[in-house]
Amino acid sequence: MAPLKIVMPRALGNHPRRVLLSAFLVVMVLAVALSSVGVWGIRRTQQHLNDIADQATVRIQAVDAARFALLTVERDNRQAFIEQDPSRRALLLQQVGQDVTLLRAAMAQCVAAYGGINGNAQMDALQVALPNWYASEIIYENDLLLDTPASVTAAQVLQRGIFGTQEAFAAQTLADLATAEHHDIARERKAANTFTNTLIIVLLAVAGVVLVLVVALGSGVAHLIARQHTRLAQANTQLTELVEEVQSQREEIQEQRDTLVTTLAASERGRSEMDAICATVQEGLLLCDRDGAEIYRNPACRHILGESGSTWHNLATASPLHLYALDGTPLPHARQPLLRALRGEAVAAELLRLRRDDGTEVVVQFEATPICDPTGEQTGALGVLRDVTAEYRITRHGDMLRTLAHACASALDEETIAQTAVAALIKGLNVPNCAIVVRDPERPDYAHTLYSQFGDDVSSAEAAAIHHTVATAPIAPDAPMVSLRVLATGQACFNISPLPLGEGSATMPLSMHAMAYLPLCLDGVPFGVFTVGYAPHQLATWEAPDQTLLQAVADEIATALHRARLFAEARQLAYTDPLTGLRNHRAMQHALHAALAEAAPHHAPVSVIMLDVDHFRRFNEAHGHDVGDRALQSVARAIQSAIRAQDVAARYGGEEFCVILPGTAAEEAGHVAERVRAAIAASRVQAREVPAGLPLTASLGHATCPPHATTPADLLRAADVALYTAKHQGRNVVIAYDDVSTLSDGRQAA
Repeated sequence: MAPLKIVMPRALGNHPRRVLLSAFLVVMVLAVALSSVGVWGIRRTQQHLNDIADQATVRIQAVDAARFALLTVERDNRQAFIEQDPSRRALLLQQVGQDVTLLRAAMAQCVAAYGGINGNAQMDALQVALPNWYASEIIYENDLLLDTPASVTAAQVLQRGIFGTQEAFAAQTLADLATAEHHDIARERKAANTFTNTLIIVLLAVAGVVLVLVVALGSGVAHLIARQHTRLAQANTQLTELVEEVQSQREEIQEQRDTLVTTLAASERGRSEMDAICATVQEGLLLCDRDGAEIYRNPACRHILGESGSTWHNLATASPLHLYALDGTPLPHARQPLLRALRGEAVAAELLRLRRDDGTEVVVQFEATPICDPTGEQTGALGVLRDVTAEYRITRHGDMLRTLAHACASALDEETIAQTAVAALIKGLNVPNCAIVVRDPERPDYAHTLYSQFGDDVSSAEAAAIHHTVATAPIAPDAPMVSLRVLATGQACFNISPLPLGEGSATMPLSMHAMAYLPLCLDGVPFGVFTVGYAPHQLATWEAPDQTLLQAVADEIATALHRARLFAEARQLAYTDPLTGLRNHRAMQHALHAALAEAAPHHAPVSVIMLDVDHFRRFNEAHGHDVGDRALQSVARAIQSAIRAQDVAARYGGEEFCVILPGTAAEEAGHVAERVRAAIAASRVQAREVPAGLPLTASLGHATCPPHATTPADLLRAADVALYTAKHQGRNVVIAYDDVSTLSDGRQAA
């Protein structure tokens, strides 16, 4: 945590105080600088005076040395002239040479002391004169060496005329130099004293000014300090309050820091716990940022997707999920749940088909929701996946079983049940082919196909070959068709390899690759086979064959077929006369209503024949009820043999019978009635006392709708009127309703 930084309040008037303090410091620095300059100037002046004195002393000493050397040379020269002794003169001349050497050195020192040529006018003149002197001295010396009277004379003249002049000039020059040096020293000392006095006066004036400024600044600073003291007291009070407030805030911050540390620790523990929960949760969690890049994927998600954990680059550009609708339609990229969540849409749970990288398929429940930060800005999306393959299969299979049960329950005959069941299974199981084969009631050792539907790759010729093999091959454990073998043994069979149609025939098409054969049993006895075929690609998906489901479907179909058979038997009992096997009165009424309703839209005719066995009561009393029953059965057989398949024969009651002829006009109905009468007359009723059989006759009347009637009751009444007319006409005749009025008029005339 960063250290707490306390900002001090700015005191009022800080700028004037700073100005005064700065001015005071400048004045003090100026005073110190001037004092230092003054001391340095005095010291430099004193040093300069000392240097001048030392140089003057050196020059005076040089002049004195030169004068002394000159005097020495002059003395020795004169002494040499005086001494005429050659040996003595030689020694003197040698001494003169040494003196001249010393003179030269002294003069060189004097010249050096005065600064050389052009250093002083007198020294310049001396420098010009001395060489002449030296030259004359050399000439004189040379001449002396001649030791002739002329030389002596010349030397004396030279000594008197030249040397004397040069000596006097040199002596005078040196004397003037000494005098000038004393004057220069006095002048320099006076100038130095004047400069020193002036500098001292200036320094005293500056010191006075500085003192005045210091006093003025001191007064201002004192006044400013007094003002600032008051302001500092106020600032100190404010600072104390601020420090107390800061201390309070610091304690509060410390508490917040402790709370934050505790919260962070709890958050870290929560994060660890959340990671553990996410690692063990059954739902797949998939988190991505606002750009669609994957951030997190828990193990359950990897397991559902069937991936090794490769990271997606960008979900917004291309989806790595192969999602399909439940009907197999590919889901567009724009409709992907995570992409919709990235657009801000909360996607409720959807059932989708997911194809994994290895080709297998599962059903997933996919929901997605956008993730936002505290400011409400979306930062990503969270997808939740759950593998609901098993649940969906159970739900889907349950729905299919309910649909199948409802469809089978609404059907009343075996063919309708088979057709409805096959259609429901092909739609519910998404299989390409399905068939139901049952034992033929008329041929117990053979079977026939109730209903079948094959895939698009099965041609009509192949389907006909399958139906022919089922219908012609006997039911046996070694039958060429698996369905016939299952029907014989009652054992279910599941095959995932192509099955032959029979010896010498081709293999089954691809849509019949994976077949399941389940027996349809009644009280443990198989009476049919339920066959279903799966396409090869379904074997690696959630649509793979489920033996438990298929067995439940087979049981449902068997129950429905058994119920249809029971219903057929019950209907047979309810609508069939038990003695004759014809329809009873109720069935006749239903059939007549149905025939008239079907014919009315097309204006088609419907005829009804009513017949009555002649003298049946007498026949029954004469031969007994047993023979009478056989007589009624013989009449029923004669009627059935004389009518068409679409015609309906029924026992109206007692010895009366009714025949309904749909689509038959009055004239044709008369022909049918005549055939029935002839068939009855040609029949014989077996009796013990009459081996050849007893003859029977019947009276018949017929009417047609239209023109004779328009309702079932009127039509039956018209046919009945014609019947009774036939009885009154001598029996064993056929009377049409059109002839009733003619016969009635004839009877009245007779």
